[in-house]
Amino acid sequence: MHTPPAPTDIPLKIFGRALTRGRLAHAYALCGPDAQVREEAAFAMARILLCETPNLAARPPASCGKCRGCTRAAHRTHPDLLFIEPDGAMIRVPQVRELRRSLVYSPLEATRRVIVIREAHLMNPEAANTLLKTLEEPGEGNVFLLTAPSTDSLLSTIASRCQTIRCPAPSEEVMEEGQEEVRVLVLELIKSPRPRAIAMALAAASRFARTPEAAGTAIRALKGLVRDLLLSAWENRPVSQLPHPDRNRTEVSDPSPGTGAESLRAWLGRIRMDDLAAYGAWLDEAERALERNINREILLGAALLLWITARPPAALHA
Repeated sequence: MHTPPAPTDIPLKIFGRALTRGRLAHAYALCGPDAQVREEAAFAMARILLCETPNLAARPPASCGKCRGCTRAAHRTHPDLLFIEPDGAMIRVPQVRELRRSLVYSPLEATRRVIVIREAHLMNPEAANTLLKTLEEPGEGNVFLLTAPSTDSLLSTIASRCQTIRCPAPSEEVMEEGQEEVRVLVLELIKSPRPRAIAMALAAASRFARTPEAAGTAIRALKGLVRDLLLSAWENRPVSQLPHPDRNRTEVSDPSPGTGAESLRAWLGRIRMDDLAAYGAWLDEAERALERNINREILLGAALLLWITARPPAALHA
């Protein structure tokens, strides 16, 4: 079976070519419709820049994943890797001013300092103008990676000082297949004896955790299923009218024992709606946790075990 390229492959290849040719810009705007894709691309580029022996010949290029720089970057403890992200609804002036003070000194360990500005379009006007002064005089060794939906969403003077790299969204076919696979898996977990279900959940967690894209698709599919179940309960709709994992069917009619609807109905009798809603909120936090380079396999294992135990997972910690 052909495995489609990851959405981050294209921006990483473009970035790798610039590095290979010695044409590294001081600022890049990573733009695209999917926030997770553009942020994963930015973090991958940051790791490449901080890696002691990056593999620029790979397609896409990649950090070695083993050196001190890679290890510290992966845990976001590298002193030359700085992040700015929205404080509430926006990025504010004090955050950018603090960044400017940090840039006075040379990089501490690496030859470069990497500054990732997540959702740069959420800078308020004062913060954007303060950043503009920094981009005009970025300082030796500083590389800025800004993420935003489009260059139009950025202050025009900031966009003009960045090289734009487009980050495509995951294809609809890939997302639909991944989401369908997760829903089928959930029905199997619900129907199977506990020992077999646990083994299936752990194996699936390992499989989905192989790439950030697959992990994100799995979490979003679980969020969609929880949403459908909650809507069904709140609207007093029968479970048989929930979307069926088979894309050629829109509902399960007159469920008999052993069908997906019958299993879901029995499972819903084991869990309180408050716990299901809490699980939905937990999945929201889990999706955000994927951006923090959390252990994806453990996260997904916890997410899938709810369908076996009917108990929401423990709270996530940063």
